Amino acid sequence: MARRHGVHGRRAVDSTLERLAVVSAVPVAEHSGIYAGIHDSLLASLDEER
Repeated sequence: MARRHGVHGRRAVDSTLERLAVVSAVPVAEHSGIYAGIHDSLLASLDEER
């Protein structure tokens, strides 16, 4: 399979995972919201493949 973008080859996945970079810069109380958003984005990307 040819990679189309970034590390994982899917623009949606790569841009979602890039959001992990901000976790260390925000208060711990906000981490769960960031992780929930990332989780939802990855699930949506997987649903597109079906």
